[in-house]
Amino acid sequence: MHPRNKYWKNPADFLQLSRSYPSLQPYIFQRTTEYGTIDFSNNKAVKELTKALLAQDFNLKWDIDEEHLVPTIPLRLNYLHWIEDLLSEDEGEVPKGPEVIGLDIGVGASCIYPLLGVRMNNWRFYGTEIATTSLQIAEKIILNNNLEDNIKLAKPVEINSNLLLTILGKEWRDVKFNFVMCNPPFYSSIKEKTGKK
Repeated sequence: MHPRNKYWKNPADFLQLSRSYPSLQPYIFQRTTEYGTIDFSNNKAVKELTKALLAQDFNLKWDIDEEHLVPTIPLRLNYLHWIEDLLSEDEGEVPKGPEVIGLDIGVGASCIYPLLGVRMNNWRFYGTEIATTSLQIAEKIILNNNLEDNIKLAKPVEINSNLLLTILGKEWRDVKFNFVMCNPPFYSSIKEKTGKK
């Protein structure tokens, strides 16, 4: 785990978290740890954990349906910290503020990277997503958190092109991106991932 990751030295206390977020309680069990744990192979449990962590630690209202893949917050934070490292090589400190703009290709229904990037560093994000339903869910999350000025989403206009800029609409072509990221899931849904019908 990245040393700046907030969960590295202070892992989430699942038992305490479940007291504040009762929808998480059915999924918490205690084994050898005082903090409790959950079954990370249970998508419902991971969804409730993600929802609670985003609310408690990032002041985000977040929810997706159970058909979509649920991100684990500590791992997603690692990606953003690695991007911070790349951006701060010259400056020596993590650049913050809306002048830092990222492009997330395949933002997904969770919209997790833009949400965390805005909350952690006040960055701005543009995101593309080819799945209409995922795009609609992500847009709803953005609106529910009043982040429409910070995060802009669109469906790519030309998917089969080899040139990155041609997938973006005309209104995005003059944007100067500080970084481009793409961390798509290798499955479009839980059904595809598990093979369940």
